[in-house]
Amino acid sequence: MEPDETSKKQCPDCGQPSLKYDPAYKLYECKNDQCRSVFNQKDLDRARGILPAVEPRMAVDPERTPVYLRRIDLEPVPGGATDTNKSSKMTALAIIAGSIVTAIIMVFVVYPLLNTSIDPPLGFTVTAGNMQNSLSWDNDTSAEGVTIVYSTSDYPSSPSDGTQLYSGDGTSFVHDDLNYNTKYYYTIWSQTTVDGVPQYSESYAYAAGIPYWRGSGGEAINEYVEYGDSYMVPGADGQFIELTNNPEAQDVTWGQLRHFLRDDDTDKEIYEDNSFVCADFAEMLHNNAEEAGIRAAYVVITFVDKEDGHACNAFYTSDLGLIYIDSTGTETGDVNADKRVEIAAGEQYSPTSVFSSMSSTWYSVGEVEEYWIVW
Repeated sequence: MEPDETSKKQCPDCGQPSLKYDPAYKLYECKNDQCRSVFNQKDLDRARGILPAVEPRMAVDPERTPVYLRRIDLEPVPGGATDTNKSSKMTALAIIAGSIVTAIIMVFVVYPLLNTSIDPPLGFTVTAGNMQNSLSWDNDTSAEGVTIVYSTSDYPSSPSDGTQLYSGDGTSFVHDDLNYNTKYYYTIWSQTTVDGVPQYSESYAYAAGIPYWRGSGGEAINEYVEYGDSYMVPGADGQFIELTNNPEAQDVTWGQLRHFLRDDDTDKEIYEDNSFVCADFAEMLHNNAEEAGIRAAYVVITFVDKEDGHACNAFYTSDLGLIYIDSTGTETGDVNADKRVEIAAGEQYSPTSVFSSMSSTWYSVGEVEEYWIVW
């Protein structure tokens, strides 16, 4: 049968009727602030003479070294890894033998105090953004502020569960520098302070958000190529061209880009009207470059008096600025087809080989009417 947790017994140490039973840990704790001793049932039975006293076993010679037991109260370490709202009490029994100290540490966690007189915040919302979540809420008028705790595994169930994100009297907070496509769970409590001790609303609110990623050009991780009045580019198989962007990709030098083009095999693909055309070459080169950590763009071009358009790629180099690369291959695939081209409305689209010693002569495709760069 469990002891009555509501009644208080006399403390053997201070003599006050201040012992209270904690059923969670099956221990008695003295509520006298001058004592704060902790006992189990056997401790109390020994103190009352119901059980015989048991001498502790010592690893030292008691005739040569004085030995005694001491109860030590340890304060929580400031600035530790635990949540700032979690309070704890640590009590140690130390066997002291000369200069040798052996300590048995017992840690008792006292959960945050709940206050039924304050209500939880209202209108708690989380809005996902670019590598961040924006949180907003309305404070309860009976509280001093709020505490917000988050986790990436589940909603925190108490102010000491998870990682504390915010504590204050504001009504919004931006949680930034987050991982994209990761779900963040948030729980919010109203907070007040009584006699210097923080107390929290018994009820709480919760919400979650999944940040996304957008590049400096507005690109998403996966996107279709859209241009003009929401036109989309199809490949030779009729499926829309889809780009895969790498959030870690960066701009490189012209020399680094040339090195990538020399090793990349996009231009070795065979050009066939019904299976692989310029749109597909540009898709492949873009995705290969992004996978290699090089930021790339897809370029759509239309020509004066021509029904068919064209596609190539763009790269922003740190030394030469914006460079257009056309890696559309040939019907034989036996020459290096990496080409550099200047693009401007009203000018001829006349590519030249990036590696002149490995390629052949290229001719103008036509006069550029319009072009779109899709990052």
